[in-house]
Amino acid sequence: MPSKLFFILGAIFSFLSVAIGAITPIGGAAFLLGWLLLAWSVWRG
Repeated sequence: MPSKLFFILGAIFSFLSVAIGAITPIGGAAFLLGWLLLAWSVWRG
């Protein structure tokens, strides 16, 4: 079940990064972190 939690967190970070703007360092970091969480959750799935 933890994989679903990471999947949700990854999606939230990704959407937040879009809202903040991926141009900013924080937005870029959130975007990368979100996609890493998504990829990890799918891989661990």
